[in-house]
Amino acid sequence: MLLEDDAVIGMLLEDMVETLGCIVEGSFQALEPAMEALQSRESDFDAAVLDVNLNGQSSFPLADLLDQRGIPYLFSSGYKDSLGRNAPRLNKPFSLEELRIALDKL
Repeated sequence: MLLEDDAVIGMLLEDMVETLGCIVEGSFQALEPAMEALQSRESDFDAAVLDVNLNGQSSFPLADLLDQRGIPYLFSSGYKDSLGRNAPRLNKPFSLEELRIALDKL
């Protein structure tokens, strides 16, 4: 699962994940559709990459739901400050190799 509000970054991230041999089951630009997909009985996500700030809205509610479901995730953020969350984090911009390492750790 990918959650990124910037369409261009989202497409780039999707390409990167697929280059690493992963299948993108869901790519979302807003919190609500991502939450609905995760709550759906048909969703089958092994891991997620979450942009922290979605046009002023936090992705933390989705992270909480992922925690409840036991699905590993990491945050991606352009902000250098602490997120106040105990989860892996990629600082934007990140390379394909940095993404590979982070996903391998999940």
